[in-house]
Amino acid sequence: MRLSFLKRRDALFIARIATVAVSAMTAVVATPSFAREAAETVVRRERPYIVEIKGELDLSLRSLLERVSILKTDIETPPVSDIGLRRRVRTDLEHLDAALRSEGYYAAQLSENIDLSVDPASVVIEIEPGERYRLGAIEFRLTDERPAPHAVALLHSLNHPNDGEPARSELVKRLAADAVVRFLDEGYLSAKIGERTFRVDHATRRLTGVVEIAAGTRARFGAVTFEGLLGVGEPYARTLLRWERGEYLRREHIEATNSALRATRLFNSVRIERAPPAAGEVEAPVTIVVSERPFRSVGVGLDYDSADGPGANAFWENRNISGVGRRLRVSVYGRLDEYGGALSYRQPNFIHSELAFLADLVLGTEDTKAYEVERGSGSFGLERLLAPGLVGRVGLGFETATVEAEAADDGTNGNEVRTFASVPFVVRYDSSDSLLEPTKGLRLDFVTTPYFEFFGEDVSFSKSSLTLRGYRSMRDGRWVGALRASVGGIYGAGRSEIPVDKRFFAGGGGSVRGYAYQFAGPLGPDRTDPTHRRPIGGRSVFESGAELRCRVGESFGLVGFVDAGSVYEGTLPDPGEKYFVGAGLGGRYYTPLGPVRIDLATPINGRDFDDPVQVYISIGESY
Repeated sequence: MRLSFLKRRDALFIARIATVAVSAMTAVVATPSFAREAAETVVRRERPYIVEIKGELDLSLRSLLERVSILKTDIETPPVSDIGLRRRVRTDLEHLDAALRSEGYYAAQLSENIDLSVDPASVVIEIEPGERYRLGAIEFRLTDERPAPHAVALLHSLNHPNDGEPARSELVKRLAADAVVRFLDEGYLSAKIGERTFRVDHATRRLTGVVEIAAGTRARFGAVTFEGLLGVGEPYARTLLRWERGEYLRREHIEATNSALRATRLFNSVRIERAPPAAGEVEAPVTIVVSERPFRSVGVGLDYDSADGPGANAFWENRNISGVGRRLRVSVYGRLDEYGGALSYRQPNFIHSELAFLADLVLGTEDTKAYEVERGSGSFGLERLLAPGLVGRVGLGFETATVEAEAADDGTNGNEVRTFASVPFVVRYDSSDSLLEPTKGLRLDFVTTPYFEFFGEDVSFSKSSLTLRGYRSMRDGRWVGALRASVGGIYGAGRSEIPVDKRFFAGGGGSVRGYAYQFAGPLGPDRTDPTHRRPIGGRSVFESGAELRCRVGESFGLVGFVDAGSVYEGTLPDPGEKYFVGAGLGGRYYTPLGPVRIDLATPINGRDFDDPVQVYISIGESY
C-alpha cells in the first residue's frame, strides 16, 4: 500500500512540474516583447571604446600599424563585454608585433593601458619600435644532385640584398621569388623554392638566411603550334619567331616574338604558352594563341587649335595584303589653307625575316605663319629590328617644292623652287606600353638626314634631332608622370641658305604650348605688312616638357603641364637667348581609339603680342 501511495505522489509531482513548464512556455510565447527586451539587454552590453597608438613611429610605419590594428579597423563593432575588449587588445598586440617584425623591428616593446572606468573605454597602445634590424647574408643553394654548370653560374649571378638594407619580410620574399623567376626565364621550367631558413641575431641586429632552389633540367624550344590563325598565313607568322628549335628556352626570345607579332598590328591579343618537357625529353612544346583583328580599317580625325583653326584627316589601310602582312595606307588631310595626301607601303620579310621594305609618296601644300609650300616627295628604304624595341631605318628620298617665306628678313629670295635628294637615317627605341596612351617606359628617336640640292643653289646640309620621352605610372596607374626633351641642329649651311620649311621651329600643340604654332622663337616683319610679325626659324632647337596626368573615373582625366623651348640661329642652342615657357591644364576623355585631349595653355614669359590663351584639341596624348 505504501509503495502504491509513493508512486501516486511522484506522479502528481511530475504532473505539477509539467503544468508549470507548459504555463511558462505559454507565457513566453504569448509575450514576444519579453524576448526582444532580453535581446536588447544583450546588445546594450556592447563595450564601446576609443584607441590610441603612441610611440616614436615614422609616418609609413604608423600607417601600416593602423591598417593592421583590429582595434582600429573594428572600432565600429565593439566587443560585448569588458572581457571581450581585453581579448581584442591581446589579439591586436600580436598583430602589431607581427607587423613590426615584418618591417625589421625584431626588438620592439609593446604595452597596453586599458581604462574601463570611463565610457567609452580608453585603450592606449604604447610602442617602442627599437632599432631596426638589417639584412645580412642571404645565401642561395641548389638542391639538385648534379646541377648543370649553367645553373651554378646563374645561382651566383642572383641578386643579393645590399648590406645594411632593412630586414623587411617583403624584401626577403621578393629576393626568393625573383631567384626562381630568373631560373624560369632561362628555361628551368620546373624550378621552385625549397626550404627557407632564417636566423635573427639580436647581438648584431642582423637577419641572415638560406634559400634552397631546385632548378631541375634546362629546357629547349620544341615544336611550335599556332592557334587562332585565320587570315594570316602560318608560314608568315613563323617568320616572326625569334628563336630556333633546339635553342635553350629563354624569356627574352619569347618576349621578342610577342613584340614582333603585336607590331604587325594584325592581332588583338597574343599569348605564348610553354609546357614542361615530357618525361625523358628536353624540348618544351610551345603554343602561340592569337586573336586576329580586322585587317582593313578606315579612320577620320579632327583637330583644332586657336592659331590655325580646324583641321581634318582620313585614311584607309590594309595591313595584310596576300596574307603575309604587307601594308598599304592611303591618307588625306586638309585645313582652311592647306591640303594633301600620302601613299605608303610596307613589305615585311624583305630578303630577311627581320628586314622590311618601305616606300612613301607625298603630295600637298602647307600654309603656316612662316611659309607657304607646294611639295611633292617620294622615298624608299629599309627597316630592321636591331634588338627588342629597337628599330633602325635607312632610305633614299627625293623632293621638289616651291617655298615662299613670309618673313622679310629671313635671308631668302622670298619665293624659291628647291629640289633635294636626301638620305634619312632613323634609330627608334620604344619600351612604352601604349602608342596613344603610354603610362610607363621610354621612347627615344634619333633622326639625321643629309640633303643634297640639285639645280638651284646647289646647297648641301645635314639636319639631326634627338628626342627622349619617359613615362612613369604612380598610385596604381591612376597618376602618370611624363617628361620630354628634344634637341636638334642643322650643319653645313647658313640659315639663309636653308629653305625655310627645312628649318627648326618651336611653339604649338606638339611643342611649346601657350604659344602659337612656330612662334616660340625669333620673328621678323611680314614681307607685305611690316606691322605683322612672322617666324623665321633657326638652325638649332631645344625643347622640354613635363606633364602630370590623373585619371578620374574610367572615362575622364586631368593634366597639368609645363613646356619650354626655343629655336636659335646657330647650329647649337644658345643658353643666353630667350627661352619661352608655357603652362596650362588639360582634360582627357578616354575612348577605345585613344584619349581625346583638350589643352588650355598660357605663355609664362610671353611677349606683348602673344595671345594670353591657346587652345588645342586632338586625339592622343601630346607626347
